[in-house]
Amino acid sequence: MIRRIILIVGILMLLLPAAVALAGGWVVISLDALPDHIRAGEPVTLSFMVRQHGRTPIHDVEPKLTATNVETGQQIEASAEPMKELGRFMVTVDFPDEGQWEWSISAEPFPQAATFAPLTVLPAEQPAGSAQQIEPAVFGPAAFGWQILARWVGLALLVAAAAFLALDRWRGRASAGTVTENSR
Repeated sequence: MIRRIILIVGILMLLLPAAVALAGGWVVISLDALPDHIRAGEPVTLSFMVRQHGRTPIHDVEPKLTATNVETGQQIEASAEPMKELGRFMVTVDFPDEGQWEWSISAEPFPQAATFAPLTVLPAEQPAGSAQQIEPAVFGPAAFGWQILARWVGLALLVAAAAFLALDRWRGRASAGTVTENSR
């Protein structure tokens, strides 16, 4: 009996640090809104609320936005600043390149991060007065691609082979008809 009590107390002692570490150790981060579009090189400001246990707004955290470009693996980080309202924060981030960006916001000292749907960052907008270079139109194999040219050449060879086969059969029938008339 004493062995069982010692075993149970020992297991509880091992689980106690885990229970203390998990007590009160989670937050919910909710965005206010996302902009309609995001362009590379243009700063974007996002505001969000941090709530401990999903209910109580808290300010004694250090939120940080982390984003990774899916194609290149480039990673950026931006620290958020507290706003006047308890639990509300604002972060300004500048995505350097266009493409798909996976992103999340963490709130130190809490271990988890809120991961959001990937963002599509559009190419940088050209200034209104800048002249755009227009490349001249090129026609021929380079413009249409080698695959299309190869298809047309293959089709032409197929038509030529079918015509040659039909002509050969026609000549064979014509010569066979001449032989049968001479044999009579």
